[in-house]
Amino acid sequence: MVVMVVFVILYLVVYHLQYGTSMEKKIAQVRQGESASLDAQFSASQYAMVLLLEDYKQDLTESQEKGSSSGAALTSGLQGAQGGARQSQDLSGFLPIQVPGMSGAAAQGGGGGGEGSEPIDYILENLLHPTTQTYGDTEVKVQLVNNEACIDLNRLFEYARAQLAQASGTGLAGLSDVSEEDLVGDVVGAGSEQEAASNLRSRILSRTALGGTNSRTGRGTGEAAGQDGSGALSASEELAQAGLAVPGLEDEKELAEFQVPAEQEILATRQMLERAIHTLFSINEDRGFFYEEPHSAADIAAEIVDYVLTRRQAPVQNIIYHQSELLNLYTVTSELYYGPQPAIAMGEELDLGTGFLLRRDEFGDLTAEYLYTHPDLLLQKEDEQLLLEELKERFAGLGSFLDFPLPGISSLNANALTRGMSEPTVDYDETTGEEYVVEPPLPIGLKDIFTAFSSGKININTASVPVLYGLLPSLSEGVEGEANFVAVMINDYRHRFQEFVEGEEEGVERVATTPDLGQPRRTLPTEEELAADEDLYGLDDYDLMSMQGQVSTYADLETNYFTNLRQLELIDGVDGGPDDRLNSDTQVERVSVEQGPLLQRAINDYTPLAVFGGTYFTVELKARTKESPVIKTSYLVLKRDTQNRRIEVVLWKELQK
Repeated sequence: MVVMVVFVILYLVVYHLQYGTSMEKKIAQVRQGESASLDAQFSASQYAMVLLLEDYKQDLTESQEKGSSSGAALTSGLQGAQGGARQSQDLSGFLPIQVPGMSGAAAQGGGGGGEGSEPIDYILENLLHPTTQTYGDTEVKVQLVNNEACIDLNRLFEYARAQLAQASGTGLAGLSDVSEEDLVGDVVGAGSEQEAASNLRSRILSRTALGGTNSRTGRGTGEAAGQDGSGALSASEELAQAGLAVPGLEDEKELAEFQVPAEQEILATRQMLERAIHTLFSINEDRGFFYEEPHSAADIAAEIVDYVLTRRQAPVQNIIYHQSELLNLYTVTSELYYGPQPAIAMGEELDLGTGFLLRRDEFGDLTAEYLYTHPDLLLQKEDEQLLLEELKERFAGLGSFLDFPLPGISSLNANALTRGMSEPTVDYDETTGEEYVVEPPLPIGLKDIFTAFSSGKININTASVPVLYGLLPSLSEGVEGEANFVAVMINDYRHRFQEFVEGEEEGVERVATTPDLGQPRRTLPTEEELAADEDLYGLDDYDLMSMQGQVSTYADLETNYFTNLRQLELIDGVDGGPDDRLNSDTQVERVSVEQGPLLQRAINDYTPLAVFGGTYFTVELKARTKESPVIKTSYLVLKRDTQNRRIEVVLWKELQK
């Protein structure tokens, strides 16, 4: 009995020690993973900043190269729509160069309207591709999002304010100083539409104390230097005098000074959000992702507007720092915010029946794999993998041989910055035989159409269909409506490849099937380039040292994007057929919902808001180590200040699950 008692006691002691030791080991692994993940995320954040700089450098280089051959055509197309090209400078402070295709509106929205050049950012460029970087035993998934692709909660009422000012013909943003009764009185008391617009403009000018504005500084013509229309110092000048001219503080100071919207601006904002949210619902259902319970887009839009109005009028902390605040609302559930998530566990797969296979990656995120890629493209991909393996064996002693531009290897694998990025899926259109990029059908939620930091503009090169749809108030609603047609065709246009043209030498005429409106185009490859691409296995002829620098190793996918709003005419073709609904046959200066060509109405709706490059970017960083099950998530908000040639860190937010 004594022996048994001693044995039981010793067993319990040893078991307790073993259990405690194993628990301490797991806790240590989690702590080590936490520390390693934080260090890896810090390194990945610097990698994201380098991507922003490299992307901007490429934009400047391409603009300079194209300026000599097509600068005149691009500039003329731009001046017809929005006026003027701008001078720009490189990040390194080189001599000014001419950037064709950069309009004044693009510069104003993209970077604050200064003299610095503004980049062009589009939905399928390398910058916005997800990538996985490895730091020791830690993997970090990096995803950049252009915040100008989303609706800014802090500037929620500025979109409707700008469009109402555009519709009234004033072009000013002081509409909130005029009440709805004043607007009605202006219209009723006027003898004509032109007189009503004139009355409204005069009232706005008197309310905002602006007798006119300087096109360069944006100040009133009667203002003293360094003061706004009321005689007060601007936010940035006020901070400078107080010795607080720190990067980022100027924007936060101006953002905190909330201007209470008028009733018509609130109503227009609700309409904008209702249209966007309703379109979000339709897209998810079309993709096969259904909600567990019905939702009302009107109720959600109204509650968001009321919440933002209350938060922005708070006496303290009236800035929304992340769109996840929407989860505070009663009507905004998890499936509304994140989108309806199918029940797929790690290691499981779901066939959507549309050619896509849904699964979760190592970070728990949904990914869609395209199953029905064209056989020729599959063979091309297999050839590239075989070539990579053979190159690794043959040139193993040369270090990072992939940094050389080799024929047969994609641009993403040919550069250390883009290596690890997931390449978009390309397929052939059976009708036209043209290549296009397949958009993965993933669920989207409110987090994908809202942001908390942006320039207050919308980049139509990166904005999603719900956002594009919501910003077309003068176009009819519905599945068969004009707004849906324009938004869907813009998205389809952005996923198609650029048109080929012939000739790039001086004196050689460029042959194209569409009018030159300043849109980007590809040049047909030469016979030597085609021969090099076909000879994938002529490795004995490769001279790696001589090939370095011949081809850009940071080459973006050459898909369509916009450099001015006049190019909206191209999204549905230019053949004049029944599907060519956006055309410029009729030109009018002022249109309404009931009259005027569709193209002009779409341009009018987008003009006060559209930009073509990004200023603010959100970087989502997800890190995981091999030993720890914890996935650490962080959000980094960056501002790319092209005027002052710097990148500012606006926000760092850490999450863990």
